[in-house]
Amino acid sequence: DVQEVSYENDEEMTKLTIDKNQNDFNNDETGKRQLLTLMANSADYYHYLSGSMIVTQTYQGNSIQYKYQFQINLDNYHSYIYQIASNSLKEQFYFRDQEKMYFYYGNLEQLETETLSKLQEENLLVIEKVPRDDILYQNSDQSLEQRIADLNSTRVPHDLFGDVAPYVFPEEIALYQLGLNYNNYHLSNTSFLEKETFLVEGSINQEYYNPGSISMIVDKQTGILLKYQYTADISSVEMVMEELLIDQAADEDYYLKYIKKI
Repeated sequence: DVQEVSYENDEEMTKLTIDKNQNDFNNDETGKRQLLTLMANSADYYHYLSGSMIVTQTYQGNSIQYKYQFQINLDNYHSYIYQIASNSLKEQFYFRDQEKMYFYYGNLEQLETETLSKLQEENLLVIEKVPRDDILYQNSDQSLEQRIADLNSTRVPHDLFGDVAPYVFPEEIALYQLGLNYNNYHLSNTSFLEKETFLVEGSINQEYYNPGSISMIVDKQTGILLKYQYTADISSVEMVMEELLIDQAADEDYYLKYIKKI
């Protein structure tokens, strides 16, 4: 069953009504432009995300895999990004709220049982006081051409989205990897993770990237990427979303559980 997203208190509930995209896009210039606009403004179509993904980067036959669990609350501006231990990578935790960034390098058991002050004393937790980056709702009135021409016009607050930003707010992929040369890629309908989606396949924009093929599955309602692959001569990047809840409550809000526990 779909549950409402919970908020810490009534004052934090700043949720506004958001209409999800329900339109199908044709495989023509108009449809592809609509798709780019949806992807480049995906954060306008959701309040809260919770999910997990796997990102695999390969170079000259050597691969490294990153596994992430994430929760992003746009209305209250807090997030949780957990890099799960895999291969030679240690687990890492990143939290963000309106005023601070939290970098935790210990294990999950300590995070659950020890206070933040003790974790700081043990040099396992670094807290940086950095006010939120207020670019989320800027530049949305600019045309695609204006945003492509000005590399500083990004809407993506990387401080909030962390390492999962390219896929849950795929502005860069839309504007620079696909771009306005509509003959480079083909658009069709498909489904993935029990969601209606668009399938995009073609060649990456060589003005900004090395030549290669690109394919992605895009959530119809929000523009979020559910699957992505870019393959060049000696390298590739692949992302597969394992789970994604959009505007549904997860079992626990990990920011509230771990950072607001004191």
